[in-house]
Amino acid sequence: LAAILTSRPYDEIMERAKTGSLSTTVKDTKADRALIQGYAQHFLKDIIDILGTLPRQMLLLLKMNDCLRHIDYSLGSPTNTLVVAGSYAARAVYEHQVSCSSSNLTTRWKAWFSYMNVLLRIQLHDLGVWWVQNARLRQS
Repeated sequence: LAAILTSRPYDEIMERAKTGSLSTTVKDTKADRALIQGYAQHFLKDIIDILGTLPRQMLLLLKMNDCLRHIDYSLGSPTNTLVVAGSYAARAVYEHQVSCSSSNLTTRWKAWFSYMNVLLRIQLHDLGVWWVQNARLRQS
């Protein structure tokens, strides 16, 4: 499932998890695609079982991510759609928490602080990716 969601071979995902790599470069080779298709065929029943337990909203988000990743790849766009989607999702959660809290100032403050915390983490992630990419360019 991880290989399908990320469009990367499972071995590469596990290697990145071990090394802590933030690499966002996509090396889409025919061998990688064949390997992913092999995993998908082998684990099809398990994948369907997992997807069958997910809420429809989660399935919609997964499909949106897949479509946006395909569009970005086709256009050669460097936009990280997960970061953009995460920012909008954080704002939606914040607005929902504020609307449910009526006039409780403490709850509103906690919701705002949580929202700012998520945005800060997203910005730190972007900064880390930018730094790693620039470090690679300097080495070349």
